[in-house]
Amino acid sequence: MGYDWVEGKSNNAVKCENDGGMTAVKLQKKLKVFFPGVTGKMINECLPPKEKHHSSKFFNLIFYYDWNDIINYFSESENRRSFREKIREEKSEKTETKKLGNCAVKWLVWGSRGYPPVEKTAENCRLLFKGNSVTVFFPDGAKMTKHLGTNGFSFSVKK
Repeated sequence: MGYDWVEGKSNNAVKCENDGGMTAVKLQKKLKVFFPGVTGKMINECLPPKEKHHSSKFFNLIFYYDWNDIINYFSESENRRSFREKIREEKSEKTETKKLGNCAVKWLVWGSRGYPPVEKTAENCRLLFKGNSVTVFFPDGAKMTKHLGTNGFSFSVKK
């Protein structure tokens, strides 16, 4: 087997690429013409890989695909239909929105190096959730967007 430290992947992975194998990212670029909105994650979850190899010094598992195998896979209309449905589901999850009103919000404002963060609060805010982010609309008209997993960010709904 061996490892090609110059290429940053196993010798078998280098041979696979030389023989026409492509990673999910390269395949994604080709498939975007036929399936707008496709992601590398979807390709890894839905399509049959030709080979599996290791890459980087951490030996990450990388799937390689053959273009001819992908064409044969999509020659069946059921495979095309299910793949398009997967893309639609992924898009709807990302664009799904939810609104909340009359909320109390807490967040951290980080100062200069060496100074601890300052906790800020606001009352009577409106929240708009979209994907993994939330936009806070303050009563004075200002707004800010935060990721839901941001450290120090929390909210509560007043009754």
